[in-house]
Amino acid sequence: NVYCPMVDSDNPDQERMTYKLRFYQALQKRCAALHEAGKLLVVVGDLNCSREAIDSAYVKECPSLLTASSPARQWLQQFAVSHPDLEPSTAPGSTSVQLIDVFRHLHPTEEKAYTCWSTLTGARKTNYGTRIDYILVSPALAPHVRRSEVWQEVEGSDHCPVFAEISLSVAAAERPPSLCSCFFSEGKQTTLSAFFSKQQRSRAAAAGEQRVTPSVGAGGSARGQKRRSSAAADVPAKAKKKSAQSSAKGYTLLSMFQKKAQTEGPRSEEADERQESKEGSTQEGVSRAAG
Repeated sequence: NVYCPMVDSDNPDQERMTYKLRFYQALQKRCAALHEAGKLLVVVGDLNCSREAIDSAYVKECPSLLTASSPARQWLQQFAVSHPDLEPSTAPGSTSVQLIDVFRHLHPTEEKAYTCWSTLTGARKTNYGTRIDYILVSPALAPHVRRSEVWQEVEGSDHCPVFAEISLSVAAAERPPSLCSCFFSEGKQTTLSAFFSKQQRSRAAAAGEQRVTPSVGAGGSARGQKRRSSAAADVPAKAKKKSAQSSAKGYTLLSMFQKKAQTEGPRSEEADERQESKEGSTQEGVSRAAG
């Protein structure tokens, strides 16, 4: 699920366009790496670019905008294709990959299927917009796409939802990933700061990880443990205990912004007398001021 950077077509910024193209390249490299690893891809989101003249009311009025002044559109035309048979996909092992635009795959000639309109001009009322929201899939998934629609009747923003139905049989994984919510403590909401602090190994153990238990050899030395350095051996026992207590507490992102509580030791009788004398002087000053 991605959102690609936008460049204002009325006031194009070259630096912004360079940033947008670099984002496109990063997206394509990521898809190529997953494709090479044997993964099936489904990319959804706002790519902020219309692919063909049929996908933009602006381009239909000015066909020269199709490729002449839009390097972003040139990239999109080679990244997202309408049919795997008409435009061959990239084979595994290559440095690039092509995905299938599922809407154009099923509706190659449908016009005015726009997904975004200008709110400044109220262009949605006349359906004068662009199709820049896509669902792209790997070529191997294209035969399994049953439906793809643009829900222009659903309001709520300057975009509308896009929909696709893919018929697949899903095989269950052998075990959930370690960060799956099923490993979180029940009845306690997990905070964002918890992901930045040291956690107990119970969650990782539940995910199937195994601990390395050190064994004692014939000579009485523990195998599987790191050898203690001479510098660690010279640390006093009191300092070691204090360090162990500090590490056991752990630090969270939230604790960095909290004030540390100040601990007070036992107060002596002399300190109590000074405090009582100070409070009595203050009370006497208040009485005089009131008189």
